[in-house]
Amino acid sequence: MGRYCQTGPRWGILSGNAVIANWLSSDESSVSLHVMTGGRCIAAVILTCFGCWAGFAQQTTITHREAESLVRMVLRHERVHLPSQYCEVENLDRNGASFIDDYYSFGPYCAYPGAAAITPFAIYVVSPRTGDVWKFEACDHFNFPELRRLQREIMRRTHATAAEEADYSFVHGCSRSNNDSAQSQWLSVRGTYRNPALGYSIKVPPGLKGTTGDQAGPERGLRISLTSGGNVAIWGEPNSFEWKTPAAGIRYALDAEKCAAPQEGVSSARVGKLSEAAGTLVCGNSIVDTLLAFREGGGPIYWLRLETTQESRVQDEAVLGRIAASFELIPWQ
Repeated sequence: MGRYCQTGPRWGILSGNAVIANWLSSDESSVSLHVMTGGRCIAAVILTCFGCWAGFAQQTTITHREAESLVRMVLRHERVHLPSQYCEVENLDRNGASFIDDYYSFGPYCAYPGAAAITPFAIYVVSPRTGDVWKFEACDHFNFPELRRLQREIMRRTHATAAEEADYSFVHGCSRSNNDSAQSQWLSVRGTYRNPALGYSIKVPPGLKGTTGDQAGPERGLRISLTSGGNVAIWGEPNSFEWKTPAAGIRYALDAEKCAAPQEGVSSARVGKLSEAAGTLVCGNSIVDTLLAFREGGGPIYWLRLETTQESRVQDEAVLGRIAASFELIPWQ
């Protein structure tokens, strides 16, 4: 499998006697600054700091490693599961040549045992100046709250502006204006949500609201924000991996979660009138509950996924239960 290489130094902020690693890579390594004393050592520190501030005065960019982290975030948001034992997010910029000039490009793929060929996904392109992420084939820019928050951090760091980025995007023809029009189509959902294209409906609990239209491509479902800060995502999709049982899909989803020391389990559950499978992953203080239902006779499969914390687990799992109980199959168009 191809592997990516980090193309630039780790970025940090010099503050007193500490170096603070950046927000995307701080958990992967540590950086320390040793304070020296004595005449020549003080001079060395002054010269070193002068070089640091001279570098900060110039516009910077994020690294390949940071750009890959943004792509992985988009994949999680798009509910694309990439089990680490078979799949990889490959860096398409090689030997000093960019796949697309002035951008980072990545090609996620999977190489399953016994498969005749690898399974490629879309090509994802990342702006090193703003953190903008878009899908090369369809010119779809991604826009959701978690990604926007990181993009604001990136632009504060690089001093890039949307106007400057537009000069770059004009060259390849995929400006953010395409995505801005899509953002205006976002919808807030209260009460009953129906998706005839995938043949299901659910009810948003009173006092809560869901959001749909925040994904590239066809509408597959919605995300409900909870008062605790957690959320429940509901979506339908084809059974692309041809799982024979919901339990097989749940085990796959749990394996795709990144956790150093996970506690997990698979059990039976009900989604509406369907008897299906459930999985729970405990990773430190984070809880992920996943339900998976199959439509009898084939067709789409249906996911419900709760993200919460230990402190809010009981109340949020009760909300998930109410949402699951409201699930109904409707005519599939």
